[in-house]
Amino acid sequence: RILEILAAVQIIGVQGTKAKPSPWQGNSPYQVVPSKSHHLFSWHSGSGEHSNSSTWVTVALHKHVFHFAHIKQVFSPPKELLGRAGAVYYEKASFLRVLAVSCYFPASGTVESKIDAISRIMT
Repeated sequence: RILEILAAVQIIGVQGTKAKPSPWQGNSPYQVVPSKSHHLFSWHSGSGEHSNSSTWVTVALHKHVFHFAHIKQVFSPPKELLGRAGAVYYEKASFLRVLAVSCYFPASGTVESKIDAISRIMT
């Protein structure tokens, strides 16, 4: 429903979607979900200290601007921080380079554990 409303938006980052992994995802930390208007890259929640049922992030790239063949790399956080971040690097020739990132930083835990988690997500 969100994508229907935002159909003209080129890049969308969504956090805390509480989505469930698809059966065809296998061992991959992320899944590519079909959509009418966007390429959806979604990272499921993990089982680490900073994962819970709310964690799950998505990066959506509009299909008419970002052709799937030019997606060069998908970045996932460490296993214990799955669902907290994900990124997609897109490059078309040398004139268009985009790194789309979606992050959902921990809200619970000690200050030290949050700082540690954030620094692991960002490196």
